[in-house]
Amino acid sequence: MATEFITVSEDTLRELEDEESGICVLCGEIAANVEPDAAGYECCNCGEMTVYGSEELVIRGLVSFGEDDD
Repeated sequence: MATEFITVSEDTLRELEDEESGICVLCGEIAANVEPDAAGYECCNCGEMTVYGSEELVIRGLVSFGEDDD
């Protein structure tokens, strides 16, 4: 599978960390109860192992800052 990539605002990334949430880099679904250093958690929406915590998104280069993807 190719590396997925997502664009979010810095505010959204902070909110993910504050709320202990992560995001699926494949479908964009927000996932609850995800530690900031989580990597490869299962997405409840698409079923893929592509949910990452806020810190891990940055470390792995899976996120860029800009307007949130819709």
